[in-house]
Amino acid sequence: MGIKTIASWLGHTSTKLTLDTYGNLMGTDAERAAIDRINRTLGHQSGNKPGSSSGLRSTTETVK
Repeated sequence: MGIKTIASWLGHTSTKLTLDTYGNLMGTDAERAAIDRINRTLGHQSGNKPGSSSGLRSTTETVK
């Protein structure tokens, strides 16, 4: 899912507004890659959806 999609869902007029408001919650590519590696090592699918019962979740998945 991309930032344009998220901005649209939130009714923001620009992706800059979304990133300025919520960018600190998104994590880095390195954090997401590390979580995916750990999940694969544990035998979980990467890219678990929020609220799923398997695998580690990034900070972006736990924020509602």
